[in-house]
Amino acid sequence: MANCPKCGYKLKLRDIKPECPECGVNVVYYKIEDRLREDADKAELEQAKFQPKMDRLKASVFGSPLAIIRLVLMILLIVSLLLPLAKIRTDLPFGTSDITVNLVAIYKFFGNLDFELLFKLFNSKVLGNDFVFFAVAFISLLLTAVVMILNLAFMVMSFGKKGIVRNVSLNAIGIVLISVSAICFHFCSKGFETHIPGLYEGSVSWGIVIVILLFVALIVVNLLFKILKIEVKYTYVDDLFLPYEQRKAYREEQERLKNESDEVKAAKALKEAEERLKAAHEQVNREKKKKK
Repeated sequence: MANCPKCGYKLKLRDIKPECPECGVNVVYYKIEDRLREDADKAELEQAKFQPKMDRLKASVFGSPLAIIRLVLMILLIVSLLLPLAKIRTDLPFGTSDITVNLVAIYKFFGNLDFELLFKLFNSKVLGNDFVFFAVAFISLLLTAVVMILNLAFMVMSFGKKGIVRNVSLNAIGIVLISVSAICFHFCSKGFETHIPGLYEGSVSWGIVIVILLFVALIVVNLLFKILKIEVKYTYVDDLFLPYEQRKAYREEQERLKNESDEVKAAKALKEAEERLKAAHEQVNREKKKKK
């Protein structure tokens, strides 16, 4: 059982009343204001420690027009994987098939892919190199999608240590990966067209260009954060690190200074109004004298 917070009496199971049987103090409400104040102090201290992180997160995501533009570009970059990245045409004895390569087609292909058969095809004397190019193109495209997701995740840490450098590096890696994917797919298609003529045609589509341009746009936007020297607007929380009594005194002083400032402004405005009224009376008197 607990002890009485005032006299230290060890409470027993039979002590069901809220008052301590030894000193009579209410155990529940004894110094409750002090305890509440301590809890409030702890909560405000945690807020003071966490607030800078929140300020950096807000500045990274929507703290400026440039941040909003970056967010939109990142979303468009992920959506761009739904565009036609490549086109494949197969002309088999049982029919012709036209395939548009994008994120949906990649997902379906990956779900039905026989990896064991693919590894065996790597050893083919005729089509082995072509399937290696195909595998590299496929893996590079998947890694490009991973970079896009990481780019979006790391955006919230843009104002952290080396945040802009990390963002630029990720987008540069994305350009390299999507370029490698396009080049390998080109060589893969040329190989298939050479070794099985008339049965396969493949070409890189305009969606690849859009993806690369969006990566380049993101690099430019991230560099503009440095060039324009956009900084975080931190919320003032220094007073929350002070002990309760000092914080209370500080806030009372701030309120007093504010009231004094308002009184000074009011007195100044009143004085200016009196001067204008006096000047108006003098003007009226001068006009009366001229009439006489």
